[in-house]
Amino acid sequence: MRRRTLATTFAVLVGTTACSGEPEDRTAAGVPERWYTAVEEALADEPGIGSTALVESGGPCPLRDEVTLAGEEVSDVSGHGVVRLGGDVPAVLCEWYEETPVQVVVAQAPDDDLFAELVEGTGAVEQRGNEQTEQEVEVDGRTVVVVRTVFPTNPAAGTRFTAALLDEDARGLVQLEVDSADELDGYDERSAAEDLVAFLDG
Repeated sequence: MRRRTLATTFAVLVGTTACSGEPEDRTAAGVPERWYTAVEEALADEPGIGSTALVESGGPCPLRDEVTLAGEEVSDVSGHGVVRLGGDVPAVLCEWYEETPVQVVVAQAPDDDLFAELVEGTGAVEQRGNEQTEQEVEVDGRTVVVVRTVFPTNPAAGTRFTAALLDEDARGLVQLEVDSADELDGYDERSAAEDLVAFLDG
């Protein structure tokens, strides 16, 4: 296992699978309820975890084994782990890599104050070394906030897209991050939002 600080664009914050053929129980925002159970189970296994993620190489991913990238499924899970965003909000994460790194984070705040921090942290922020812009994208009746991050002093870092869906009733967050998106022809804010929703609905 390896430990590292989880990279996010938050302003404030520096399982089991459903049986085949059976519909998943979902929250009002369309998030599978078992994902939050996966967060609870991961935290129970690592109760002392803080803001540095504990990541295990390979799978399985407790969320889904496949992620959609530019409309295509990627199934090579490169890592999965647990973290507390900002040291407080429990979350699980899964990573995939097929030329372009992809990460999905699912978090559930334990109270309204910490959920408010998740909400505040989904938009663009001012950070040294990069420039961020945000855009709201509607996909299948859901609002996804997408932040585009570029690195003017280090163009080789490529463009990063971070798409976030807030699950207000459950105080939850589902976030998809695509690094080096320049490798994907025509990839933009809508692409990231659609990939996030495809992951949710998969």
